[in-house]
Amino acid sequence: MMERSDLVAFGTQTLERFFDTSFIAHEAESFAVRISSGTTGGTPLVLVTEHPTLNTESASRKWWGGGEHTLLCYGSRNLRLFNALSAKKYSNSGGALMVLGAEDLSAGLVGILADFMPRRIIGSPSFIARAAEYMNEQTRKRVLYVQCAGETVSKELTSFFAAQFPKATLRSVYTAVDVGPIVCVMRESP
Repeated sequence: MMERSDLVAFGTQTLERFFDTSFIAHEAESFAVRISSGTTGGTPLVLVTEHPTLNTESASRKWWGGGEHTLLCYGSRNLRLFNALSAKKYSNSGGALMVLGAEDLSAGLVGILADFMPRRIIGSPSFIARAAEYMNEQTRKRVLYVQCAGETVSKELTSFFAAQFPKATLRSVYTAVDVGPIVCVMRESP
């Protein structure tokens, strides 16, 4: 296992400050330490969170939420399949699900999306931006959640999503085996 000395020092310093300034009411097992080296474009991150139980299934149910009229936007067939199966398993309501691939982006999609009226869009930010071109204004205004994963979301793209989906809460999630899910709320719904 290779360790970057700057990341180790950063992590150690963060943990020392955490334990020096925090009132710890629970056992150490209730805390999660998540470390990201920043190689995907961000700065290195050490995050200490408290979880009474670390339960991935619970986190997955929270991510998928009500599942009402969810539109999945991923270029990769594997990601589309994985996310469709996850939505089916973890969605609270068993609501309608539409899965888009690049081959679906055509003029006829505008009417299909208008009929479907997605309330939640989950996918890679670049693909969500491409799919937005196939939604009329009324369809985009009905979207309540845009959840991005798999790519960095720039300030420009955040502004684009805010303009395209004016009522939507915008979220980005970074998930890796060594880090777990880190959710960033870019904007709460107005």
